[in-house]
Amino acid sequence: MPEPGEYVAMGAARQAACVLSGQALPPAWATAGTPRHYTAEPDHDTVAHYEELRDLTEGW
Repeated sequence: MPEPGEYVAMGAARQAACVLSGQALPPAWATAGTPRHYTAEPDHDTVAHYEELRDLTEGW
């Protein structure tokens, strides 16, 4: 999980900096920190609800 941050605003600022600089790619900017990694056992009730919703909305 990434650290909380204003990622949309930062992306827009990078795009603007790219346009203003005339470079082909946006500048590399530091991110808000090191991503966190979590592990957990599957929650079978949550998986079952997801599968049910997936099946009910297939083809929308």
